[in-house]
Amino acid sequence: MDYLTKLEQQSIFILREAFNKIDRIAMLWSVGKDSQTILWLARKAFFGHVPFPCVFMETSFDMPELIVLRDKLAKEWKLNLIV
Repeated sequence: MDYLTKLEQQSIFILREAFNKIDRIAMLWSVGKDSQTILWLARKAFFGHVPFPCVFMETSFDMPELIVLRDKLAKEWKLNLIV
């Protein structure tokens, strides 16, 4: 097993443990590369479904394309999006 596979498995384990141990869990989602990676791992950890809300902090500086992508992904992936 290569290093990236081990890292991915450890990340999935941590996400599942956090979900099981924290009563009111949510994930901050900026639609940036880091939060997209965590969201992808969460979807993988829970078999395509993210069982906790994703929180997006909207500012007046967000690009319109980012908002369109956020809404598209939230709809396609059936995310519980809190803006």
